[in-house]
Amino acid sequence: MSTLMNIIEDERDRLERLEKYYLTELSKFPKGYLSDKRINGNVYSYRAFREGGTVRTVYLGSVDSEEVQELKNQIAERRKIQDLLKRARENLKEAKRVLRAKR
Repeated sequence: MSTLMNIIEDERDRLERLEKYYLTELSKFPKGYLSDKRINGNVYSYRAFREGGTVRTVYLGSVDSEEVQELKNQIAERRKIQDLLKRARENLKEAKRVLRAKR
């Protein structure tokens, strides 16, 4: 087997490990998104997420609270990891396709 194919196999293995790592990291962060609603001049935050086949909405409190800010940061981090996972899966698919074509 050529050196190039060995490199592609190594990359495939690396991407498979990376995919598992990202999936583990995703489980540490809350799912869903935050939405803000204005009620009587005050702004309140809610978190919406899927549970089973339904969408649940949970009241979080004032937009300015530390809890809401922390949750915003966690959800933003989750989205970054989801994007990285998507790219890793695309690259993994490509590496597997190349390896299948050469066999």
